[in-house]
Amino acid sequence: PPGVVFVGRLSSSDVQAEMQKAQTLIMPSLWYEGFPMTIAEAYAAGLPVIASHLGSMAELVVVGQTGLLFAPGEPARLVDTVRRAFANPGRLAEMGLAARALCESRYTAERNLPLLEEIYRDAMAEVGRVHTATVTNQ
Repeated sequence: PPGVVFVGRLSSSDVQAEMQKAQTLIMPSLWYEGFPMTIAEAYAAGLPVIASHLGSMAELVVVGQTGLLFAPGEPARLVDTVRRAFANPGRLAEMGLAARALCESRYTAERNLPLLEEIYRDAMAEVGRVHTATVTNQ
């Protein structure tokens, strides 16, 4: 299709360089994704995401703010969604800015390290409680 470039497998740095040149990331996955890093990387690059309305992709994309969703496995819906997005380049750019802002507020190392540390503290406390309960009940 015109305007679409298939580049094949790329290194991480090449992916980042390509994202800097793109207007949006289109993720037509048919699989439930755990936490697709591709979306976080797109947000970091200021790209809105057009993704399948499926699993965590539907949770990560804020419809109309950071991107758009379409029914998975329905190519006509994908085409319609992409056409709507590109029919309004100003809105697409606004979604890219919102995606970048969301990335900075949720997905940076500075934001996630304290959350991860809290998870480990809670897990260690739980292990301590289980160990104490086991020793006490014997």
